[in-house]
Amino acid sequence: MEKLLKTAVWLSKLTGVRGDYILHFGVCFLSTSIIGILSFLVVNLLLGYTPALVASLFGAVFATGLSIGKEAGDENNPASGWSWWDLVADGFGIVTGLLVLAILIVMLF
Repeated sequence: MEKLLKTAVWLSKLTGVRGDYILHFGVCFLSTSIIGILSFLVVNLLLGYTPALVASLFGAVFATGLSIGKEAGDENNPASGWSWWDLVADGFGIVTGLLVLAILIVMLF
């Protein structure tokens, strides 16, 4: 976890983007990609085929739930609050994860 935070700080200094946004992007990108790949493989094993769109939607819905849940928690935290910019960073992470997932599915399967 410490390395992840150091990487976010380094990327923040490099790009000028706030470190929190980089973490939001990264978490949503990884959760979309990983859940999408896992759902593709599991459903493919069970059914013998998987539409790539279904796998992508599983990952995107999971990441969307994470991002909205985190912001709802922030809304109830007196030291923080709801941030639309966090959701924008989450959205960029989800879209990037979907693009990478689509490329991986097309190239590998």
